[in-house]
Amino acid sequence: MPDPHEAKLIREATSILLRLRDAPDDEALQRERDDFLRRGQAEKETYTKLLQAWQATDPGDEPGLGKATGILAAACLAIILFWSFEPVRIFLLADISSDLEPSHTQLDSRDRVTLDASSALIDNTVENTRKVTLLRGAAFFDVAPGQRPFVVSVGDIHVEVLGTSFEAGYLDDGAIVTVAEGAVRVFHDDRSWQLGPGDRLLWSEAAGAVLTNVDSRETASWRRGLLIANGMSLAQIADILDRRLPGNILIVGDALGQTPIVGTFDLSDPLWSLQTLAELEGARVFSIPSVVTIVRP
Repeated sequence: MPDPHEAKLIREATSILLRLRDAPDDEALQRERDDFLRRGQAEKETYTKLLQAWQATDPGDEPGLGKATGILAAACLAIILFWSFEPVRIFLLADISSDLEPSHTQLDSRDRVTLDASSALIDNTVENTRKVTLLRGAAFFDVAPGQRPFVVSVGDIHVEVLGTSFEAGYLDDGAIVTVAEGAVRVFHDDRSWQLGPGDRLLWSEAAGAVLTNVDSRETASWRRGLLIANGMSLAQIADILDRRLPGNILIVGDALGQTPIVGTFDLSDPLWSLQTLAELEGARVFSIPSVVTIVRP
């Protein structure tokens, strides 16, 4: 997945640009833009690149081209600018990866793993430690009992077990860990959490750690072609749907992206599921097939 901080900056900058396009004289929006730019160099560079992409693709008053076309074209170029090299990076680093469908494999340690769609990992198993680094997406691990600890790293989140079944993966600007059987310990900086069957930890930079309990059979429900949201945000759900669509999903508006959702969705038709979610939230979906899908208020 893209760097969570970078992806968050892209969403913020795109949201400001889209709203300023609709209301260029809005002083509150202008102040929001200026506050964003004052936050630091990364914010300035992000906004500048998006603005350049916008100016290069904005159709203005050219006959036959509407505002929606300009929005899609600008967002498309923005995504290409920021994310085009990710597939190359994943290809060079990953030991195991999947395409738009989940796949099953065995690690060097003989433990079994099911990769979600568009997921990738590095198998760093050494003599004393079974170690895996998830680069993208999500995975369900079936870990055989043993003396060597099994450690999965998902960004800054680290999961340590001796023998159990659990899911670990990226979601929006954070990570998810859900236990099916046994127990795991999750570490982030100087904090740790002990999770048992049915325990789910959602970590995000915005909310920190959110612990819930679900039916353990819901763990990695994507293996059965289902997405059981149970309180996930729209942005987190979109992250799972994004793995099954060519191109990228971009949600415009932080408030829209963080709306809690409860429900079960069919992963066999991810675009339909996304459109259904958008309608429930009063949002609209614009799409350039295989390039970008935008959800905006």
